[in-house]
Amino acid sequence: MCFRCCHSLLRKPVNLLYDPYRYRAFLIFYSIDMALFIIRLALVSNDLSANAPTTKDYLIPILIFDLIASVTLIICNSIYIVMRHCVVGLFDIKPSNQFIWRLATMTCFRFDFSIEHPQLILLTRVFLVIGFFLLRFMCFVIGASCSARFKSQCTAYTVFAAFTLANLLIIIVVEFIHYFRLWTYNPTKITNNPMGTKFTNISSAAVIEKTHRCHLRFIHYSMINDQNAPGFGRSLCSKGAECRSESLHHQLIYHSLESSRQVPNIINDNDGKSTVIAFYETTKENMFKIVQNGFPNGDNLPLEQSIFFTPSIKSNLDIDKAILCVRINLGRFEVIDNSPVNLNQYFQGADGLKDTIYVTSESRFYLRMTGQIEKWIVMVSRETKVNDHLENNYYVGCFS
Repeated sequence: MCFRCCHSLLRKPVNLLYDPYRYRAFLIFYSIDMALFIIRLALVSNDLSANAPTTKDYLIPILIFDLIASVTLIICNSIYIVMRHCVVGLFDIKPSNQFIWRLATMTCFRFDFSIEHPQLILLTRVFLVIGFFLLRFMCFVIGASCSARFKSQCTAYTVFAAFTLANLLIIIVVEFIHYFRLWTYNPTKITNNPMGTKFTNISSAAVIEKTHRCHLRFIHYSMINDQNAPGFGRSLCSKGAECRSESLHHQLIYHSLESSRQVPNIINDNDGKSTVIAFYETTKENMFKIVQNGFPNGDNLPLEQSIFFTPSIKSNLDIDKAILCVRINLGRFEVIDNSPVNLNQYFQGADGLKDTIYVTSESRFYLRMTGQIEKWIVMVSRETKVNDHLENNYYVGCFS
């Protein structure tokens, strides 16, 4: 398997932003790391069996640090291989045990700030690998000191430890690429597709390089809560409807799209919040126009009255549809029970009487100004053809 991965990587220039190539790179370099560990373990065990009391002060710390740094990686990677290729791949079972997935993906340390900002979770894995690199470096330094002092002892170990450090540096680089691939995802790019295929129906314009200042990022549909939660309409966030997070990332990854968790507090004005997270569904073509130029009419000009936002939305979108998850500044808002509503009587004039109208019977927000839309994240529907197809299988379990 490792030989086939090497052949597929070396037969052409490698683009590690292409998900299958990056996964093969992980398999190759982590396999090399395990093989080097076995060799190092044999060498240090052989040196310990000589039972020289003068070198034990060097060899025992080397053995302890190397076991911590290497066995942990091997166990986590082995669990991931079994979970991904056996449990999910062969039996098509979606495991619900969060602890096992977090251990397998080395994202088991979760803090409040990482739940609030899920884009930091994968950095946990990167920092753990860097920590293992530092432990390996300590082993290399101790081994080099032992070799310099006793000549025949630890020399072979130090040589293989140097190769291990070089291999682990490559792994760290690939891990960073793995992180940035997810959070810089752009469905219009063709550089991450080795076939160079461009779907002309995605947009009449060229690849989107420069976006509107309010656009945070695109997010792949496989990342959202409704694709990963153990039950329909359930939220991965332990706080559920009581959650007060205003993070767009947290809303999409840990809460169901069909849950309007913030509306009761807005209507009752329980916490005096001035912002709310809402959704806007539109066509793929309009979405790309918004990503580049913003909502119609631009900042400091009235928003088109045909545009409205909803506190919840169905998770199963039609083909060629897109969702914008937006954070809205409510400003001066009023709750109205029934429709139709004459928005002009509220929005007319230079300043207007109100900035936001919420119609409870239709669960819709109407805004006076486009400047009230602070930030947004875009998700394209599942069956839509895009230039850059992110392989969600390679991130399974990371946000469980």
